[in-house]
Amino acid sequence: PIYTKEIHGFFESARLGVMKGIAPMLDKRAAGSVSTINTIRRDKQHAQSQSTGGVPDHDPIFLRNYTKEFRTRCDKIFDRVLGQIANIVREEQSFCVNFFNFLDENTTSGDNAPESTESIENFNSSGLKQMLTDLFEPLDSEIKSLITHIKTNDPFTVLYLFVRMSEHTIAVQNYGAFLNKLYAGNLILLKRDVDSYVSDICQRINEHRPVRNQRVKILPFDFSEEAEIIFDKSPRMVDLHRVYKNLVAAIFRGIEQCASAVVSDGKTPHSMIRLENYHQMQQLTKIDIMGINKLSALDAEKQEARKNYNAAKAEYEREYCGFPFEKLHTFFERVDELRKRLAKDEDVQFQSDCSIIELR
Repeated sequence: PIYTKEIHGFFESARLGVMKGIAPMLDKRAAGSVSTINTIRRDKQHAQSQSTGGVPDHDPIFLRNYTKEFRTRCDKIFDRVLGQIANIVREEQSFCVNFFNFLDENTTSGDNAPESTESIENFNSSGLKQMLTDLFEPLDSEIKSLITHIKTNDPFTVLYLFVRMSEHTIAVQNYGAFLNKLYAGNLILLKRDVDSYVSDICQRINEHRPVRNQRVKILPFDFSEEAEIIFDKSPRMVDLHRVYKNLVAAIFRGIEQCASAVVSDGKTPHSMIRLENYHQMQQLTKIDIMGINKLSALDAEKQEARKNYNAAKAEYEREYCGFPFEKLHTFFERVDELRKRLAKDEDVQFQSDCSIIELR
């Protein structure tokens, strides 16, 4: 292919930009029929001269291992790459249509004559598609390579890439068969990557076990909050909501397995593990930050969270309390509400809702 060297250089610049923060550059110098993709050598050398350092090993449960800046940078670079590819291919396609006269006489005569460049791009010619395939053959493999490079450093970014690829696939659906096939094919692969990543999360949650002789905390789970932000106003939001059932089910299994795996000399009672985690799940179903409260598909999961929480509370009260646990629970919930409303914690005043005898 004519543009192999330029395409490879452009994507190499993008890969360097992912790790170093240098966006891929486009040098629009005429080379033959259209402006071609060229790597700016000084930017590449600058990126190579920067201090090295990779992203730490990933854990799909602990999303905080990675910075928001890294994911945002990957998203912007991927968006720019797809946008510039579309522009270059459209220019080349327009040139080929006009120069090689791909439009038949019957197509260009009378009422069927194209009125603009857009209508020329919509013309579907197998010969035109084959010529563009020959010219831009490396594009497909380079896009896949860039996706692999990004998700290897932070698997969570596949959600960003999936949403971005979806937007560009819709944008180029009238730009001709070549771009359509190029973007749609990679969109399918990204959808599989998203499904694989969600399955990995579920597996990690199910395999999570408490560490011996350490207090057990609430199971870490940051996926939904950030994912809702990524998919906000995206037509692919329905794809995200479909995975919530599996994720919630995995969390429920993880809570039970974690509680069952607590050793006899563990510092945290198994009933406390269930109580704290189901309390957290119940609270998440009440707030709107993750969008879960809006989903009627999760009504059964909401009821199960409440049922398990009440059962865990009763078990803990029976085993460890033996006094009005419900009143204490209500009291501390009211304290939390006051802290959220007031500017300072010092403004919260004690109110005697329980007598000293009851507390004893």
